[in-house]
Amino acid sequence: MDNWLREYKDLVIETQEIDGHINQLLMLKSRDRYQTIKGKIEALYTRIKMLGEDLESMKLDKELYVITDKELNRRTMLLNVLYNNADKLQTKFGQVDSNSFQQPKNPRRVWGELNETEETMSYSNDQLLDYQENRIKEQDKSLDVLSQSISRTKLLAYDVNDEINSHLDILDEMEPRVERTTRKVRRATDKTYKLQKKASTCSLWLVIFILLLIIIVLVLV
Repeated sequence: MDNWLREYKDLVIETQEIDGHINQLLMLKSRDRYQTIKGKIEALYTRIKMLGEDLESMKLDKELYVITDKELNRRTMLLNVLYNNADKLQTKFGQVDSNSFQQPKNPRRVWGELNETEETMSYSNDQLLDYQENRIKEQDKSLDVLSQSISRTKLLAYDVNDEINSHLDILDEMEPRVERTTRKVRRATDKTYKLQKKASTCSLWLVIFILLLIIIVLVLV
């Protein structure tokens, strides 16, 4: 994977994280978080723009970057998806009314809000947000491990499939040989049957000749 694709993957993850931050912002209404997310969205657009500039450089000198037209078109589509997702985030964030955010007089929250537990009951809004972010990161790590396991299983399945295909190819090559051998065995069996039949007829005539000879001898005697 080259640097462009690595940056693209990082931007996809960053977009998902910002979306999660916006959802939490709507729930917690923290002024500090509002400014942080605003800066993240601005930085996201800057990075996407730089990624687009790198792609334009690749289009101008395809031989230097060793890249095909098909791959350039694919990356252009990926870049457009990034821009669309960033625009959706900007629209969603624009619906947040920063003027409605007020610093709480008491950083503690009333028990029962937000489906809290005994562990989070004493947290302030910012502490709860950090706690949720850590939980999300842990879940992401678990999903990454699961994804890696699935990828390994997929690769193993490909190997098994290749092995089966190779055996099928061998069987396909052997099939004509087996048919030829079967025909030869059948012809040999037919010849053996004919020989047995001839041998039986010759024996019968031999017995008849011997009997006739005995009869002639007895008559003469």
